[in-house]
Amino acid sequence: MDTRASPVEHHFEEAITDVEQLEQQRRARTLSTDKKKPKTRSKRKQLATPMSALDLLLRTGIDSERFHQFVLVSLLRHTTLPEFLRPGFGPATNVGWEPHGGTYDLSMTNASGHTVLLELKVDSALSFGQLETQVDALPETAELAYVLLGHCRFTARPRLDDRLSAHLPARAFVHDLASLHDLLAHVQPVSASAEASEAAELATAYRHHLPKLSLRNEGFFDHPPAAWEHEHWGYYYGYFEHCRRTIPAMKGAHISYVPTPTGGFRACHLPRTTVEPGVKAYLQLEDGKLCFKISVNDDTLDRSATRDRIRDRLLPITDALDLPIRKPDRLGHGQTMTLAFLPPDETGFGLREQHDRFARSITIAATAIERLACAPRPTT
Repeated sequence: MDTRASPVEHHFEEAITDVEQLEQQRRARTLSTDKKKPKTRSKRKQLATPMSALDLLLRTGIDSERFHQFVLVSLLRHTTLPEFLRPGFGPATNVGWEPHGGTYDLSMTNASGHTVLLELKVDSALSFGQLETQVDALPETAELAYVLLGHCRFTARPRLDDRLSAHLPARAFVHDLASLHDLLAHVQPVSASAEASEAAELATAYRHHLPKLSLRNEGFFDHPPAAWEHEHWGYYYGYFEHCRRTIPAMKGAHISYVPTPTGGFRACHLPRTTVEPGVKAYLQLEDGKLCFKISVNDDTLDRSATRDRIRDRLLPITDALDLPIRKPDRLGHGQTMTLAFLPPDETGFGLREQHDRFARSITIAATAIERLACAPRPTT
């Protein structure tokens, strides 16, 4: 198979590289130097035309974040998408790249000067630090919008919703893949120009291609979990989300990717429960393995001794609940440590016909954590 990039792909990548180099040069120049040099038109602006975006849409990976930014710029400039993203906003008179020194991805401003700053995520994580920075840097007169399209629509929530509702209840909103797909069905060109007409075609094509992102997370019950790791690892996110919605004990669980020296894993960790002063216990799915873990937040505690003590308290509880937990091959001594685990074949993980069994396993394991919090603590 020919793996060479198409001319459009080369054109796009070269332009992005040029723009990034131009941006680095611009930031390095002093104000006085800027005044002496002629302004260079951003190649991103040259590229952000509907037809070039349409060509790119048909030739590049649907999981490229740059690609989605590129398409959205064309739609924000030439269609009524801004009005649907933010009802009452009207047409955008200006669309910007990486405003506020790159704190946000895009911006749109209307005729009255009102600005909405946008952050678009596909698969990359929305870290707590980035979220805090964006909330804190938001100008008082602006609004903030998140567009979550890929795995990030699972990993950013519910933390994102909780943070925005607490600190920006009337000035921030979130669109995900489903809502953007629905909105695109209604956008219209903002004028009779050729670019606006082409943008309407782009909106139709983009809407047709967006479901490819969700296909990566659907159909998990149609493939055995053993096939997820190498062929369909996106199924972990879809399955975790399904469990989060259907198993009461998993409500409020956080989904993430955890990098490790050996390659990392997809994780789903349930809310934490205090079991001793400075120590919290919780359940975490590491791909298909259900782990009983603790986090030690008191630096004065001996972590290894704390781990052993709480594990000794956990064992009679799991025995009484008939949970056949296993001891890890290696007991850690970091801030977070695994006390015990249940392998996938003991829980029914990822199998349609055993989903009720998996739900029971999670529920019983969550009960063990609750009992651990209430169990008598050894006296010293």
